[in-house]
Amino acid sequence: RSTLFPYTTLFRSPQWLFGSSRYAMLSDGLVVFAYTSHGLDSIGVRGPDGVIRDLDLGYTSVRCLRGFGSDSVVLVGGSMEAERSVARVRLTRDGNLADHATLRPARVLAELGVPPELISIPETIELPSAGGRCTHALLYHPVNPDFYGPDGARPPLLVDVHGGPTGSALPELYLETQ
Repeated sequence: RSTLFPYTTLFRSPQWLFGSSRYAMLSDGLVVFAYTSHGLDSIGVRGPDGVIRDLDLGYTSVRCLRGFGSDSVVLVGGSMEAERSVARVRLTRDGNLADHATLRPARVLAELGVPPELISIPETIELPSAGGRCTHALLYHPVNPDFYGPDGARPPLLVDVHGGPTGSALPELYLETQ
């Protein structure tokens, strides 16, 4: 545990998922890594001074991260409001963000004919589990303004629970769930 990672975190993916990487070692001692905390992914950098910095890039799901040259990583990431995209992140020598460029953008909902008001942005929730631990889940509330349930009835409920480590609920826009 540290001040950056006060809760249980996951820095790796299952060993049987070939071709995926959650970290990259760059020149000058920089280590860039994806980690999961409370069911959401983030990106951190360990600088040559040993200090760990969190890069706030807006991704809640990072599927792959690879070194690119001496000062950059390329990653596949998404968020609860956007499908996966491919991006390049360039760092300074001390591990701070120099720039962040999208190489392959996510699909735009308007191009797919999906109105934004029909997209349910999930709420992250924690459920108690065995041994005093907790399970992280994504709760999708109904959002379609054209449909209402009968008075006094509860709306439909979709909870996407982490079934991992191989098949986890991804905290990113996934049109099949919508």
